[in-house]
Amino acid sequence: MTNELINTNLPSFLAPIEKGKVAKGLETAQEYTSLTYVKVVQQMTKAPVKPPASDGDLVAMPDNVIFLKHQEVMHFVPIFMYQEYCIHNPLNAKGLDFIRDRSFDKKSEIAFKARSRNRADREFPCPEAPEKKCQYTEHLNFVIYPLDHTEAIGKKPLIISFFKGNWKYGNNFIQLLKARQVDCICANQFALSTSLRPGKEGDWYGIDVHQPIDVPVYVQDEQLYNACFKLHTELEEEFKASGVRFTYEEEPETVDPDATGF
Repeated sequence: MTNELINTNLPSFLAPIEKGKVAKGLETAQEYTSLTYVKVVQQMTKAPVKPPASDGDLVAMPDNVIFLKHQEVMHFVPIFMYQEYCIHNPLNAKGLDFIRDRSFDKKSEIAFKARSRNRADREFPCPEAPEKKCQYTEHLNFVIYPLDHTEAIGKKPLIISFFKGNWKYGNNFIQLLKARQVDCICANQFALSTSLRPGKEGDWYGIDVHQPIDVPVYVQDEQLYNACFKLHTELEEEFKASGVRFTYEEEPETVDPDATGF
């Protein structure tokens, strides 16, 4: 995915990439789309993330760079939204990755069970640790372009994911987007911050998306809009071709397993 939001001075002897083509030498790597994932630091988070990060901070992964402190506000343009359906292994299960299986197919068995209102449908005994449960989970994923707080990470797309107890906050973001009633998602500007969520088994931090106060609700700069629209189009094409995959971070056990939003 090209990124025209990064200014480059291309020497005259170097040829720019032709529209619709890949750079020579990357012909077999088109399915690898890499995005910076936003991790919310929790009470359970350990080194090397915390310290130096503190509870409620936002960290760019996998580079482990703190770019937004708890109670600070970042403005952004939403670029692309998609769902992914996953099977989560038990938290801290020895020798197991967090994600057991995943699918973008809304008609798949994983999607069907992840969206079930019946909790019994959404979990099953872990084969490697039968005393613990695996969970079917829907992720609401948003690719965003930050407008500020970019000193540590640079101006590049980020991805935020809402799942489990945070699912309803992602759904709230979708409703805010629908209310704007503009032609493309990337015509909008929003703000985000983190807050402490109360839970039945403890508290955790999550991302809140809200209406901006210090910037207009719509993109005012035509160059910014055109660049964001191009990114949106490229991501949409890549998602249709091979999906957009990244490494999810574990959600704390304090999240209420029934707080799915259904």
